[in-house]
Amino acid sequence: MGLTLVTGAGSEPVSLEEIKSWCRVDFPDDDAVLTSNGIAAREYVEQATGRQLVTATWKLTDRYFRAVQVRLPKPPLQSVTSVQYRDASGNLQTLDPSEYYVDLSCNLIEPTDCWPSVGDFPDAVQITFAAGYGDPENVPQTIKHAIMSLSAHWFENREPAVIGAQAVEVPVHVRSLINQAKTWRVA
Repeated sequence: MGLTLVTGAGSEPVSLEEIKSWCRVDFPDDDAVLTSNGIAAREYVEQATGRQLVTATWKLTDRYFRAVQVRLPKPPLQSVTSVQYRDASGNLQTLDPSEYYVDLSCNLIEPTDCWPSVGDFPDAVQITFAAGYGDPENVPQTIKHAIMSLSAHWFENREPAVIGAQAVEVPVHVRSLINQAKTWRVA
């Protein structure tokens, strides 16, 4: 299974101004460092939570339809742009949207009848979808708080911070915020 970013988010969920305010920085000298920290913190939070924060388009590829229901990564799911598959000849076919059902609340798609047979190709199934909370103002405050806290931590501690006898790369409160937003799979 592969996942490719088709179109990235058009903006960051937390602006430079918000990070500067959080860090109590009111001069432009460290704008590049703070911008970089904000991007790195967002990437860290997205990876740790399994979520897409600001709207982006992704393509999931696989050899075959693994199950009746296909759970798409990077919640929250906004829409499915297309479901395509390679037939036995290798020709790319597009399913009509009436041939599958999209459950936005569960990040699932499933066929209205059954998935078509696919050829033996590494990218036989291709699902393109939009994910994310929408614009930056729609990203939950818990997630924004984690990004700003992590950005500030990295700004103050250019290397892992030593607290007691242990180096701390990510503060405990940031891990707690991330856990609140993490996607948990129910078996």
